[in-house]
Amino acid sequence: MAKVTVGLEVGSSAVRMATVSRGRSGASLQQFGQVALTPGVVVDGEVVDSAALTEAIRHMLKSTKPASKDVHLGAVSQRMVARQVDLPWVPQKEFAKALPLLAADLLPMPVEDCVLDFLAYEEVLDDDGSRMLRGLLVAAGEDGVLTMVDAIEAAALRVVSVTLTPLATLGAVADSHAPGAEAVIDVGASMTSVTIQEHGQPHFVRILSRGGRDITAALAETLAISEDEAERWKVAVPSMWAAMNPADRSATENAVRAALTELVTDIRTSIDFYKTSENRRIERAYVVGGGGSTIGLVPILGTVLRVPVMAGTPHGVVPGKGLSAEQRMLAAAPAAAPAVSLALGAA
Repeated sequence: MAKVTVGLEVGSSAVRMATVSRGRSGASLQQFGQVALTPGVVVDGEVVDSAALTEAIRHMLKSTKPASKDVHLGAVSQRMVARQVDLPWVPQKEFAKALPLLAADLLPMPVEDCVLDFLAYEEVLDDDGSRMLRGLLVAAGEDGVLTMVDAIEAAALRVVSVTLTPLATLGAVADSHAPGAEAVIDVGASMTSVTIQEHGQPHFVRILSRGGRDITAALAETLAISEDEAERWKVAVPSMWAAMNPADRSATENAVRAALTELVTDIRTSIDFYKTSENRRIERAYVVGGGGSTIGLVPILGTVLRVPVMAGTPHGVVPGKGLSAEQRMLAAAPAAAPAVSLALGAA
């Protein structure tokens, strides 16, 4: 019997839900839906208007009917921390209880106010020869997580797990068998995450306070147009550009490149920090998220990072027969990758 899992991503501009079924023949995407959020409902990954978030999810559920009410939630906010650390070795059965004490001095917030996780990937020795566990320490403000969970469950869903969205996306989009390190760049509405893995293990996560809305605002200012119109041009299809006269097309292309400058610089700085601190190079990068559809972003990043950069899509999952044409189109976009990855990772 096929196993059905549902991934739910709550972003600052939209909520997206994906249902994946995994059987003997592999994984298939059975349902995909999304609903836009009014600005101010979720700000920098934190729920500000719980009632509005609940109502938006209820509205989405009218057209997207998942096979299960159990959902695997992906979240990211400015108050989430993920960093590589070495912790004293503790027997596995005692580790969960010991983690708050081990992590207390490594966090910028009180450990008692956090939800903690630790992804260990190797055992090392410190300078004194003591056994240590090297891995990624993840912490999130407990109140923010609980507020989001309560708003979702008020829409008659049940949150069975909470994952840092960049880690879920990394696991489904990056190629753990490929040589060298890979980056997954998730461009959201108000934040961008840069996550780096090597051999299937996450080594680095940085959350940037810049996203697609900043690109839209910069483009609107440069072209002296409304933000709604700037958003259309930001993700314009080739036919829209082809219809422009050469002078207007050149001016618009230059404006898009200028609007991308600050975000691309922040992404490059983050990756350069990893390369310097770890003495490793990045072999390739993938771009996902709603802002990942911005015209010119992928080729500009390729030029700046000097590695192959491509739109990221979750591997190991195929469209199911029941998907509508609209769902297929939405699910193929970079914005769908986090929700599909959350469902795929739990399948």
